Order: sequence, then C-alpha cells, then structure tokens
Amino acid sequence: MSSLAETVHHLTSVRELLGHRQPADAQRRLTRVGAQLSIVIGEIMFCADRFGLARRWYAAAARAADEAGDRQLADLALASTALIPTYSGEPRAALAMVGPRLEHAVGATPAIAWMWGFAALAHATLGDRAAFDRAINRSRYTLDRCPADAVQPGILSFQRERHAFYEAKGRSDLGDLAGAADAVTRTLTAYDAGDSNDPTLVRLAYAGALARAGEVEEACHTAAGAVRDRPPGESVTVMVRAHEFDALLADVGATTAEWQAALAALPVSGSQKLP
Repeated sequence: MSSLAETVHHLTSVRELLGHRQPADAQRRLTRVGAQLSIVIGEIMFCADRFGLARRWYAAAARAADEAGDRQLADLALASTALIPTYSGEPRAALAMVGPRLEHAVGATPAIAWMWGFAALAHATLGDRAAFDRAINRSRYTLDRCPADAVQPGILSFQRERHAFYEAKGRSDLGDLAGAADAVTRTLTAYDAGDSNDPTLVRLAYAGALARAGEVEEACHTAAGAVRDRPPGESVTVMVRAHEFDALLADVGATTAEWQAALAALPVSGSQKLP
C-alpha cells in the first residue's frame, strides 16, 4: 500500500493549497489534479476489494471534475465507477450507469471509448450478441478517433490493448471461441511484461470460452497457467474472474485437479464479490 500512502500525501498537499484561494487558473489546475488523485485512490481501493470506499473516491473525483469544469475528467470518473457493477456481476446496473452519458456523447475521448467497452461487456453477460457487437465496435471506433496524445498508459486513459481484452472477455461470454481466440492473441501481443493483471484476465476469459466449448482439460490448464503467472499481490479482478471460471466447471476430479490447486493458492479477500 505504499502507492496509497504516497497518493494520499499528494492529495493532502493539493487540498492544503486549495484551502488558500489561488488565482483562477491555478485553482482550476489544482482541482483537476485533486480529481485525478482521487481516481487513483479509488482504483487502489477497488483493486483491494473495498468497493464502498472506491465508490466514495470516484464520487469525490467526479465532484472535483465538475468544479473544475472538466467534462473529460468527469467522464473518466464515471467510467472508473463502472468497474464496480461490472465486477459485482451487475450488468444492468453497469448499463444504467454509462448508458445516459453514451446517449449524449459527442467527440472522441478515451473515457467514452471505455464506457462503450463496459456497455459491450454488460451486453455480452446478458447474452445479447448484436448489442455487444455494436458497443465493442463503437468503443474501437471512438478510440481510433481519439488524438494520439490522449491515449496514454495507466488508469487515467483507455488503451487499445484494454479494448482487445474487453472484446476477448465478451466473445468468451458469448461462446464465440474463434473470436475470443483472435482477441486473446491481439491482447497478449499488445501487452509488454509488467505488473498489469490484464494478460491474466484475458487468459481466464479464453479459458472460459474453452470450458463452454467442452474443452475442459485445456481450459483448466489455460486458467491454471494464467493465475500462476499473475503479478504478485492481491487483485479483486483476478479473484472474481477466477471464481467465475470455476463456476463453469462440473468435473471436480482429475480433469480439474491442476486448476483446483491453482485456485486454492489464490489469496482470499474478506469480502469476496462474485458475479
């Protein structure tokens, strides 16, 4: 949690400066920085499976973005908040959250592309392939139209490799094994080695597609390798998707033994949220 302590320290400094009225431009820039730092803290809370606190920090970010008059930053706070229903198994809540904004969205920003990605995941979870295709294509189209300097690494943007990951997950949920395999290849090729959980998640998504296609042994081998190769530390996203994959399996014998051992080695949080 060293990153949390550092982020809180910076946010405290920003708030102290805001406590002494600054010139208008400086006040706006500081407010924007405060919103960005609040999103970072929200992400840390989300990954630590503390969804209630994450929601509060995302809400604080949205208020600061509105105060600064920054529509794009407000959209980023909204998109970040959509992580919560997405990983709580509430696709309709995710659609209700991002849908009204997408109905009135103009222009192209990473946050809008991200929201279309969440909509696509929700439609896939609900089994609506046509709506998934429309949303995932809108996400790709929006991302392609974004200025190059707007698409940056990190949680304050949305990247093409993340889009490919969402496509892989959605196609897996819809039982499209060939489409999922293609998206998985594109996703894993795009990611550099690092501490992102996304390569683990996309391999779990493909494992789910294999399981739905009846390839249980290969699915378990793929899933076991995915969680064993994950970055160190606890992540609610990996835990949720691992248990989601496990729920697809009926065989608890030798076929799934490798997977059961890998699952047992995962850390267990105090408030596990399962779709």
